[in-house]
Amino acid sequence: MKKFSQLNSGVLFLFFLSVIGITMFTQNVYLRAISLVISIINACFFDVITDYFKDFRFYLAVFLVITVSNPLFVHRGNTVLFYVKNTPITLEAMAYGANFSLSMIAVLAWFRIFSTLMTAEKIVEIYGKRFATLGLIAALTLRYVPEFKRRFAEIADAHRSAGLICEDTWFEKVKSYLKIFMSLAEFSFEKSANTAVSMNARGYLLHKRTQISHRKFQFNELLVLILTLVITVCVIVFSLTHKLSTSFYPSFKTDFSMLPTILFTILTLIPTSFELEDRLKWHLSNAKN
Repeated sequence: MKKFSQLNSGVLFLFFLSVIGITMFTQNVYLRAISLVISIINACFFDVITDYFKDFRFYLAVFLVITVSNPLFVHRGNTVLFYVKNTPITLEAMAYGANFSLSMIAVLAWFRIFSTLMTAEKIVEIYGKRFATLGLIAALTLRYVPEFKRRFAEIADAHRSAGLICEDTWFEKVKSYLKIFMSLAEFSFEKSANTAVSMNARGYLLHKRTQISHRKFQFNELLVLILTLVITVCVIVFSLTHKLSTSFYPSFKTDFSMLPTILFTILTLIPTSFELEDRLKWHLSNAKN
């Protein structure tokens, strides 16, 4: 299983760069909605859907805060919904906030899949021998964030079990979590020192570097690479020719173009197609046996 995650690291990185870049910089509502929906579908195949549900309140809060707060600062637009202390709240400003929050949530969703598939080994492989040190730093940095979060939760549970966390007042709550942060900082410094000692003991930088992976570039990787490049260029061309433009002021208007929309849908469904093919083969082989 997880056939898509076994592709060449450079191809995977280019795929995510393309999808996230189009989602971020193309304001078209249709493309952003497609990106968000298909990212959730892909999450079901890569076992990160539970993380989505855990952070659902955060995503909902982001959507509501940005959608509601934007009309409070931007008063442009023809469609006035109501007034707050003689300040107009317009539908166009609310639509802009909703579109922006939709893009942010979709990007966060794709980055969650990216962090699952792009392991430390793949990141080091992207940089190659010439920039191996930068690759190692990038891999350690990306690995540090989820490990920092997991360790924080473990220390907080231990303090809570021992009765060391007091949440009666705001000051006591800050004081309790400051103790957790100090414990976490001590753990981080200790682990960094152990990692440095371990690297020195194993002779890091004393011998010639070796590659992690030596496998050849396969046909399916070439196919994904070509599809990613062609679809990305196509979407960029349509965006530059204003066929995917979206305007919010003075009135909301978004353009719909069939070809780039279909192509972007195909691009985002590439991981799903790989996993469906892999699971179909697996079920057929079990049925024969």
